[in-house]
Amino acid sequence: MKKNKKIIIIVICIVILIAIITTGIILLVNNNEKQEQELANTNLDEIYTQVEATDNYTLSLKVDDKNQTITKISGEKSRIETYNEGKETITIVNGGNTYILMPDQKKCYLYKNNTSSLQELQEKLEILKELTPTTGEENINGKTYKYAEYDGVSVFLINYNRTLDEATLKTRVYYDGNELVYAKTFDKNFEQLVEAKIEYSSSVSDSDFEIPQDYEVIE
Repeated sequence: MKKNKKIIIIVICIVILIAIITTGIILLVNNNEKQEQELANTNLDEIYTQVEATDNYTLSLKVDDKNQTITKISGEKSRIETYNEGKETITIVNGGNTYILMPDQKKCYLYKNNTSSLQELQEKLEILKELTPTTGEENINGKTYKYAEYDGVSVFLINYNRTLDEATLKTRVYYDGNELVYAKTFDKNFEQLVEAKIEYSSSVSDSDFEIPQDYEVIE
């Protein structure tokens, strides 16, 4: 009888020990996930703060040489160079107006009192700041990066005009330390990885925001 009691006590102790260990593991995993989420949010907040505080910066998003966008900001002026399968379109904001340039046609379309592209990067970051990401790591081109994954958004997608599946749509933002290096947009049928780079500098030239004199301006 005493032997049976000892066995029961041992079993109870083992069950309690397993429960304690399991609870500890769950708490540790949850704590690690929370720390990773906080780190991702911190990185995003730092980028947003720096962009807001900087008059001049350049954002590059690149799939390949034929598909990329280069955004240059200088105060209240901006220039966005978009390459879609090698065809270039340039959007310039200057003097409170937006100019869309078609280099292959030497034409410029003028949209007065329009400066929407000035805040494009801030708007992308604000959308992400409102969401709670999941986090992880992924190897890209032989190097492992930490990422934050957001559901239902495609803020870094370029040159893609098809309908995305909103139920499975996600964006992953990859960091090297606290620097943005890649962004991936994907759903169940599609995936696009872009190299992402933000350069903060005063090297943006005023000539980048001028309309060539040989372009026909169309209002």
